[in-house]
Amino acid sequence: MRGASWLLLVAVVAAAVWTLLIPDRWLATVYPEAPSLLSHVHLDEYDTLEECRMAARSYLLQLGATNGLYECGLNCEPFGSSDDMMLCDETTE
Repeated sequence: MRGASWLLLVAVVAAAVWTLLIPDRWLATVYPEAPSLLSHVHLDEYDTLEECRMAARSYLLQLGATNGLYECGLNCEPFGSSDDMMLCDETTE
């Protein structure tokens, strides 16, 4: 029993350290043809939410997409077999 408790403690500490070492990343996704969400572009990942927002707004401005929308996703990973669909911890405008 003592070995199992020790192993659990090591796993919890390792998970905490791993979480601290990997910085949050914000993925910018723009929808230039909004309100249609079928056409979208994943831009880059950014260190902060504000950097993500600025990049998305700048991209839409360069396109002249006055009705375009964007979202920033936190710590996104590809969902399923497609790199096109992303699963994020959180999304915000």
